[in-house]
Amino acid sequence: MIRFLTLWAAIAVAVAAETFEPSGILLTWQRDPTTTMTIDWHSVDGEDGDIDIVPSVAQHKVPITIPVVSRPRAAMLEYRQAGQTRWIRATGKSEPFPFVEERMSGMHRDGYSQPFPPQGRTIHRVELTGLLPDSRYEFRFDESGRAHRFRTLPKTLTREVRIAMGGDVGYGVWTERMNRVAASHDPDFAVWGGDIAYGDGERQRLGRWYGFFDSLTRSLVGKDGRRIPVVIGIGNHETFGGYYASAKVKEAIGGPYVQNDATRKKISPYFYSFFAFPGQPGYNALDFGDYLSLILLDSGHNNPIEGAQTAWLDETLRARAKVPHVFPVYHVPAFPSLRALNDPSVAGARKHWVPVFEKYNLPVVFENHDHNFKRTYPIRNEKKDPENGVVYLGDGAWGILVSGLAKDLDQRWYLEKTEPVNHFILARLNGPSAQFEAINIKGETIDRYTARRR
Repeated sequence: MIRFLTLWAAIAVAVAAETFEPSGILLTWQRDPTTTMTIDWHSVDGEDGDIDIVPSVAQHKVPITIPVVSRPRAAMLEYRQAGQTRWIRATGKSEPFPFVEERMSGMHRDGYSQPFPPQGRTIHRVELTGLLPDSRYEFRFDESGRAHRFRTLPKTLTREVRIAMGGDVGYGVWTERMNRVAASHDPDFAVWGGDIAYGDGERQRLGRWYGFFDSLTRSLVGKDGRRIPVVIGIGNHETFGGYYASAKVKEAIGGPYVQNDATRKKISPYFYSFFAFPGQPGYNALDFGDYLSLILLDSGHNNPIEGAQTAWLDETLRARAKVPHVFPVYHVPAFPSLRALNDPSVAGARKHWVPVFEKYNLPVVFENHDHNFKRTYPIRNEKKDPENGVVYLGDGAWGILVSGLAKDLDQRWYLEKTEPVNHFILARLNGPSAQFEAINIKGETIDRYTARRR
């Protein structure tokens, strides 16, 4: 037993001396993308107390008790502008990973009673402010650790800004491959419109989030080592039951749905913990200088489409009438490539949001959910209108298995192009015009479209 404890102590010292490199590194924004950056990361942590181990060797019948003290790391990192020598210390907040499995109780006769040490995660979040626009920065988690890189966005459109757009992300090999393809095109950031890790707000699917975050850390990195920020919206697979009005939601909250922060966090516990933006109530606008506004919407998952959200959308677009690039992003399509046009989840956005998009003369809107690529004709008043219509792009097939073509494709008058293929859309902003290039998982261009706000 003494030899075992000595070995354990040596391992503990070696681990403590290692450079800390976290998993789950995610960059995003809560405020101005030209002067701030929010950095999330995860550390693996244990619990104070004793671990009882029963060796599987037959002669050792008596449990070995080892004291363990493994407290979560503080939210702390260092950063500096590229080319500078002095590092600046920044601190933030730390929260336990939601629904971390409790420590196992009791003993297993044939081996170890529980993982050694028991592993949970802590989420750390630091918001850097007072940064310079369109500038490169470095950050690190340990004085002897590697330096990670990021870039702020410009105040005005003095250079091309690139955005990788998509949704229905998933986790695993295909997702990681698509991340690398997207990163190879040097986007300034990515936007994912829901269905991130397919965790469904359920505890038993927590491992999907582990896989997603670890994959993100490895793969969404530019050719120059720059970490690519991500703006994330909500989809049905972020919510227990998928939609706020589902029977599962009523079961989860123990009664009728109430539109408030507590209810939304209860039915989508991971989404609001993992992602700083959009925050509550689950829809929000993010402005990039004087040239771009992202409008993240909730297509009935935590909030009704109609009522307060539609009123907010109208006011938000009215206030941005002079912004040259305004991109609404949401999950369930108003003009789907696969599911039925009269599906209730589809009809809501078409009834309440589409007239608002048309009212403010938006050229493009980004949709997801159907696991295909699609581009509609320009549409106004549910008719083709090449001069004044809105084009709906997407249908969400970043890394998830694609769905296939609709059987009634000949009746879908609004589809100009559709294809069952994993893809992302690279948006290029150059002055008042925007170019949209659909790129598949092989890195091949499958579609191009250019739009300008009227």
